[in-house]
Amino acid sequence: FDAIDLEACDEAGVVVAVTPGVNHHAVAEHTIALLMGVARGFPQLHLRVVSGRWSRRPYPRVMGSTIGIVGLGRIGRAVATRAAGLGMNILAFEPYPDAEFVEEWNVELVDELDDLLARSEFVSLHLPNMAETHHIINADRLAKMKPGSVLINTARGPLIDEEALVAALKDGPLRAAGLDVFEVEPLPLESPLLQ
Repeated sequence: FDAIDLEACDEAGVVVAVTPGVNHHAVAEHTIALLMGVARGFPQLHLRVVSGRWSRRPYPRVMGSTIGIVGLGRIGRAVATRAAGLGMNILAFEPYPDAEFVEEWNVELVDELDDLLARSEFVSLHLPNMAETHHIINADRLAKMKPGSVLINTARGPLIDEEALVAALKDGPLRAAGLDVFEVEPLPLESPLLQ
């Protein structure tokens, strides 16, 4: 939706609509796939194997770790149910939570995003792209994340200040990031994220 020129559509009389509820399960599955792939080191291990450099190294377990879900709408809730199935502890930052869902799935709500960032091994973003959420994950917030943590974004690229993300990946505290979206798409080949 964000990639559509709405003004041009209005001028041409083209109706643009969203289809809520159609793909939230697919996005939640993709979120968990990114989380597991990064958590278990699949991208790096695959590259090592295909280049003939066989090596083993331990990765932290996912079970028993804490996922912080930022935005507990349809997609955030679908991620929470899958994370619960993996044995993860679930924190959420959501101003308008579904109280019944939170209780049923044992989700701990936090009042401050910074609290969620400091307590989570994995942080998964599920927010719309608006003025209030633009670069909600910036250098200050990244510095508050737990050392060795992982950031997952399957929502909108502009939620993250990518320059700050690159610095946090190089110099800490982040161990890795699983990104399905970027500030500029397609991702430019010169992007430092590709390094």
